[in-house]
Amino acid sequence: MDSFKDKKRVSKSEEAEDVASRNERIKGRIRRLNASIIICLIICMIPVGVFGYIVYQAWKVNNTPITGNRFVGQHQPEITDANMESVKSALSRIQGVESVEAETRVSTTRILIDVRDDITEEEIRTLGDEIYAALNAVLPIGTYYTNTETMEMYDLDISVYNNLTYKAYPAEGEPKLVMLDIVKNGMMPEAEFQLVSSPKNEEAAKAARESVEERKKQEEAEKNGTTNETNDDTGEENTETGGEGTGA
Repeated sequence: MDSFKDKKRVSKSEEAEDVASRNERIKGRIRRLNASIIICLIICMIPVGVFGYIVYQAWKVNNTPITGNRFVGQHQPEITDANMESVKSALSRIQGVESVEAETRVSTTRILIDVRDDITEEEIRTLGDEIYAALNAVLPIGTYYTNTETMEMYDLDISVYNNLTYKAYPAEGEPKLVMLDIVKNGMMPEAEFQLVSSPKNEEAAKAARESVEERKKQEEAEKNGTTNETNDDTGEENTETGGEGTGA
C-alpha cells in the first residue's frame, strides 16, 4: 500500500515537472516570436524612415530653384526680400495701380502690376514711365540691372495690364486688353517698352487672324459635313428598315 502511494506521488511529481517544462518551452517560443516581430518591425522601419526623410527634405526645398555655384560671386549688391517689399510699396502708391506682385528669383526680378480697367494705350505707356522711374528710385537700374566688366547683374521683367480676362481683339462694344511689357537684361543699355496688346505690324497681324479664322471655318464646315453624311446614312437605313417592315 505504501509502495503504491509512493509511486502515485512520483507520477504526480513527474507530471508537474512535465507541465512546468512544457510551459517554459511555450514561454520561450513566445519570447522568440516577440523578438522576431520586433526585429522585423525595425527592419521595415529603416526604409520607411529613409523615404520619409527624403520626402521631408524635398518638401523643405519645394519651389526653391537649384542654381549650384552658377551665381557665386555675382549679383553684388544683392536684391533682398526687404528690397522687394520696398518696391511693392513704392509702386502701389502710384495713381491708377490697383495691385502689385513682385519677386526676385534666381537672377530675374518679375513684377506684375494690375491697373484700372478703363486705361488706354496712351495712358498705360505714360504710366509705364512712371513705374520704371519709381523702381529706379528704390533699386537704381544702373546698379542692380546693368552688368559691369566683372559682374553679372539681374534681369528685369515688368508686366502692366488692365484686366487679363479682356481680349486683345474684342467684339464691338467689349472692353479691350491693354498690356505693356518693360524688359531689361544686364547687357541692355536701356529698357525696352513694348505694348504687347497691339501688334507692331497691324497688316501682318490682321492677315494672321484672318488665316486662323478661315482655318477654323473650314474645320467647322468639314465637321458639319461629316455629321450630315452620318445623319443621311442613318436616315436611309431607317427608311429601308421601315419599308421592309411594312411589306412584311
